[in-house]
Amino acid sequence: MKTIVLFLLCTLPALAQDGFRTEKGKIVWEHTFTENVPNLESLITAQEKMKLVSEEESLYTGKAEAIKSTIDVNSVRLASDANFDFTITKVAGGYKVRVTNYVFLEKYGPMQLRIIPNSLDKYYLEYGKIRNSDKTKTDLGYVDGYLTGLFLSQIVTAQGPALTAK
Repeated sequence: MKTIVLFLLCTLPALAQDGFRTEKGKIVWEHTFTENVPNLESLITAQEKMKLVSEEESLYTGKAEAIKSTIDVNSVRLASDANFDFTITKVAGGYKVRVTNYVFLEKYGPMQLRIIPNSLDKYYLEYGKIRNSDKTKTDLGYVDGYLTGLFLSQIVTAQGPALTAK
């Protein structure tokens, strides 16, 4: 009996985790939303820079290119536009979003004309694990909030969307 309780205490938190984690040496973001959205395709197409690549019965796969950052913090990296791949899966009572290959499009040089893509892994991954530093926790916290807001279902009112992400 003690073994079963100990097993459940150790595995349940890992199964219910939202946010960033490593998978096969790469940083992945996942979040489960508890809103029931009848048309997930509209959630994707509401963002002009997000493109749907494939659609199956309960799985949507897409790409986001040059998505504007709405992170308001004194960091050139976090304020940079971003590219990433995403999948949205319908689950009981909501939907689950998974983001991979998140890349900052950092501008360099005079007049910032040179754009260099740099992945989350470059800055926040060390020896196959997410770095355990205050800066990493803070920065990934900002990106987590940004992605949550970006994929949060937009509640449409008579005035238009109540929540949007640029």
